[in-house]
Amino acid sequence: MDSISKKFLIMDNLAKAMEPLDTRVQGMVQHSTSTIFLITLAGVFAKCQTWNEIADYGKIKIDFFRSFIPGLESTPSHDTFRRFFSIINPDKLESLYREWACCFSDSNLSDTDSSTSIKRHIAIDGKRMRSAGKENLSILSYIVNEINNADNDGGKASVHIVSAYDVTNEVSLGQERVPAKSNEITADKALIESLSIGKGDLITMDAMGTQKEIAETIFRKGADYLLIVKDNQLLLRKEIEEIVGWNMLKKRENRNDDVTIVDEKAHGYTVTRSCFTVQEKYMLGSMYRKWAGIKTFGVFNTIRKNKKTGEETKDTQYFITSLGKDAASLIMHKRNHWQVENGLHRMLDVEFREDDSKKKMNSAINYSIITKMVTAVLKRNEKKIPIGRKRLMAGWDENFMEKLILETINFLNIGD
Repeated sequence: MDSISKKFLIMDNLAKAMEPLDTRVQGMVQHSTSTIFLITLAGVFAKCQTWNEIADYGKIKIDFFRSFIPGLESTPSHDTFRRFFSIINPDKLESLYREWACCFSDSNLSDTDSSTSIKRHIAIDGKRMRSAGKENLSILSYIVNEINNADNDGGKASVHIVSAYDVTNEVSLGQERVPAKSNEITADKALIESLSIGKGDLITMDAMGTQKEIAETIFRKGADYLLIVKDNQLLLRKEIEEIVGWNMLKKRENRNDDVTIVDEKAHGYTVTRSCFTVQEKYMLGSMYRKWAGIKTFGVFNTIRKNKKTGEETKDTQYFITSLGKDAASLIMHKRNHWQVENGLHRMLDVEFREDDSKKKMNSAINYSIITKMVTAVLKRNEKKIPIGRKRLMAGWDENFMEKLILETINFLNIGD
């Protein structure tokens, strides 16, 4: 298949995928949904941050876009981009994204780890989009927000998003907005319920996600979990603390326990991480019956020592899991969980400047979905350079840009 035919099929796929999202009055629009999305995608690849920059990029590179869209007379204005992504239902774009992410993730599944049988490690965590609140708050709304949200960035409404990040394949599998007058737990439940997960998947969450209903949902879907236990599950935490403390004092030869210690050296300090596990859920008494699939519980200890001052800080976290007692694997999963911060949230803040964006509500959420798509494709690209340089290169090199676009749209798999 030649390049022209391939582009035609790719754009046909894109048009079919985007058509259900378009609520504009057909016959009264100048630019198709696929045209707007294609130029937006390319603009984000090319390090454009605002709708004005994306509109400028489309205008300057119109000959490049004509290779995808023959007969393209003009490119959309910045107002067209802004209005379009403001009226698109984020739930519909999110649904399309999840289908895309599932195909993208499945195409790059790592070989199963024979020691843990984990194919995908999915870390779930929330992030606030600080500038994405309602555009013009009234004085009364400002006062109400100031009273109800002490950390609301000076009274501005914000949008809180919970994301499921596939640590193994470095792609966000989906996101869920935290409903107004609710908390992250509600979004956690909705996100896990909607995710396509099953045997071979491991779900990790912080203490807020340690809920009986969440554990039951994960277990019912056939996946495994590793959940941190803090004071929001006070009775469980105290029980684990007592049992683990007692077991660690005893000889372990005749017990179903495991322990591992990992020493690390970093600039200016040393870190010692340890994990002690107990694979005897019955020691929790009747409490274990409340947690579907539980097999093991234990403790993570982290000691950081400043090389210069000798000062030490210690962090202790208790946990439950549906996995076995292998302490080395569990301590690895615990550490890898925070790749959702470095690989996704920090990327959105630093590289895509999400917190500095002036986009609001639907526009901000829809743009966030596109940035996650772009991030996943750039991470998988074989060039061994930082993502920021890849984005600059995409803006300069049309061959590289074409490759990124084709790879992105190819995974929509519409009509296959």
